[in-house]
Parts: sequence; structure tokens; C-alpha cells
Amino acid sequence: MNEKLTIEERIATNRLYAVLEELGGVHPNMTVAQLKTLVAAALNPGSTVTELGKLTGTTLSSASRHVDALGPLQATRKIGMDLVTSDYDALNRRRKVVQLTADGYRLLRAVLMRMAGPAGITVTRPKE
Repeated sequence: MNEKLTIEERIATNRLYAVLEELGGVHPNMTVAQLKTLVAAALNPGSTVTELGKLTGTTLSSASRHVDALGPLQATRKIGMDLVTSDYDALNRRRKVVQLTADGYRLLRAVLMRMAGPAGITVTRPKE
């Protein structure tokens, strides 16, 4: 099989690589599922862990672990990534809502910049 990427596919792949490099430089242990949870929390501020689980297609226990890892302090008392906070809703104390922290927004913006622009993108021709 001798398939090759088109120039457009190579550019997109380079951008994806830049995004992964950005994430790896800040949080090398972040999983794809945790990234999905972070993005879902950014798109749906004030969501509960249950709602984030539904949005990302994970179970409540998995979503809870992802929010825990993304938060400032994990349940195991290990330092978390400090990208989200979860606090009780002021209007309904039975609800615990998730919000991005300033660091969470900074990371997401850095990733979006890497995805959007040609900065740092190098396109090489495939060897013939």
C-alpha cells in the first residue's frame, strides 16, 4: 500500500501534532477522555459531573474521576491539574457545578491558537 497524505491533510496533521505537543508540555499525563471533559466543561459552563458524563459519553464514575484529575486536588490527595473547579451551586446545594479555572482557559486558548494558525507549522513534502 503506497498511500500518502495530501498537503491539506499534512497541514491538519501538523496542527494536531502541535496541539498534542502543547498539551504534553503542560500536562503530559492528560488523557484524551480528560481533554474531552475539559472541552465539554468549557462549552457548557456550570454543568454538573453527571451532565459532563452524558456530554462526553462516559459513566458518572469516569466523569467524576476526570473532573477530579482536572481539579486542584485529587481525591487521593495528589495535586491535580488545576484546570477546573467544582463547587456547590448557590441556588441548589444538591448540585455541584464544574467551571474552568483561569489556567484551564489559558490552556484551552493556547491549544486553539495552535490549531488555528500557521505559526510553528512546518509542511514537508513526502519523499518520493
